[in-house]
Amino acid sequence: MEKIKNYIIFKYYSIKEYLLCAKNRKKNLTAISFLIVIHLLLLISLSNAFYFDEANISIMQALIGDFDQNNYDYTLKIYLENDDNTGSKTYRLSDSIPNYNYTYSGYNCKNNSSLVYDEVNKVTNVTIDSKEYCSIYFDLVNHADIIVNIYKEDNLNTNNFTKDNYIPIYGYEYDQYICENNSELIINNNLHKIIVNTNNRDTCNIYYKKNKELIDIELYIEDGLNSNNYNKKDYIPYNINYEINSTKSKCYDSNNNIINTPINYINGILDIDSNQINTCEVYMDVSNE
Repeated sequence: MEKIKNYIIFKYYSIKEYLLCAKNRKKNLTAISFLIVIHLLLLISLSNAFYFDEANISIMQALIGDFDQNNYDYTLKIYLENDDNTGSKTYRLSDSIPNYNYTYSGYNCKNNSSLVYDEVNKVTNVTIDSKEYCSIYFDLVNHADIIVNIYKEDNLNTNNFTKDNYIPIYGYEYDQYICENNSELIINNNLHKIIVNTNNRDTCNIYYKKNKELIDIELYIEDGLNSNNYNKKDYIPYNINYEINSTKSKCYDSNNNIINTPINYINGILDIDSNQINTCEVYMDVSNE
């Protein structure tokens, strides 16, 4: 059955290439109509393949039909296991590949493309011949493995810290990290990326001290290089370099007047210096560096 399917696909594209070339197009309108009929039959013959792809998604305990049609040739969706302690795995959608507390567990591509996940650099590689929709899954690590916690100071110079899920975006500076079993952390602030060097089970805590009064910031992150599409976020996604879009970004005083002040992005945290500022809209573009 597989050989027959591949033969049909080969013949279909051979006929299509011939009929649609410029020198044959005008005199082959009837044949092109016949090509459309073949196309429909081909889709029907391949329906079983799509069915089995969806079955694989179901086995991985994600929702069937979780792919969106869009204008991109390749769409990747990232799923993280929920920490719900119910005994059965459930996943939530994430906008970035996790750097810690999760382990890669598998992938599924709707049209059977092969995806390779690079654990060291936290990136995926996929080769496609047509539009493709892939999902990649990450499970929570066993609590006996490496745990990384992020703590932010409650207020200036209080030395009281509260646990948070994300590296802060504004009003803080990195202070220190402490690992219970003396593991070494390498922190790439620009990528918000954390690497743990250890041969033992360990829990590491990273501390950020507050260094200025907070400004109310609305953060907008570009969803792809030069896409000019922005999504509102509460944090800066991992594993991607960003830079400030100075044209779009603006700050306002308490009367909603625009205040001209530079917005800098230093060591993975926004830096804004002005006592007059009440709120800021910060737009960040994906950097090509």
